[in-house]
Amino acid sequence: MLTQIKPGTSGWRAPLDEQLRALCNQVGSYYPRRENFRLTPVVKAKFTEKLRSGPREFCGHEVREAVRTDN
Repeated sequence: MLTQIKPGTSGWRAPLDEQLRALCNQVGSYYPRRENFRLTPVVKAKFTEKLRSGPREFCGHEVREAVRTDN
C-alpha cells in the first residue's frame, strides 16, 4: 500500500522510496535530463552563490542537511 503524501501528517515520515512512489502515483513520473547551457560571468557568480547557501526548506519542511556528493 502506498502512503498518500499529506504535509503535516505522519506520511512524511515514510521512507523516501515510499514517498517517491506515492508522489509519482499522484503527479506522474519525472525523469530529469541534464541540460548544459552557458551563463554570463555575472549570472554564473550569482547562481553559484545561491547554490552554495543551500536549501532552507523543501515542501514546507526545514532542510537539516544537504548532501552534495557530486561537488
